[in-house]
Amino acid sequence: NNGASFELAKTIHTTTQTLLQPENDRPIKQSGSSIYLLHHLGCPAVLVECGFLSSPEEAALLGEESYRRQLALTLCMGILRGIA
Repeated sequence: NNGASFELAKTIHTTTQTLLQPENDRPIKQSGSSIYLLHHLGCPAVLVECGFLSSPEEAALLGEESYRRQLALTLCMGILRGIA
């Protein structure tokens, strides 16, 4: 609902592709009104899907603490770049 949300999502996505998941070509999707919090916030907000448990490869990565730390740092960097 906030115009800056899409720009923030693009920055997070680009940072994640560059630093951690170069093969990640999933499109950025608008949430619409189906996610209450995102629809009603007045500030930029995004929902990040960090992986899918239905994918054995992604589930294995999410099970590794080192990967989760890398992912958290990458998301933090994307957010900081997006608000700078």
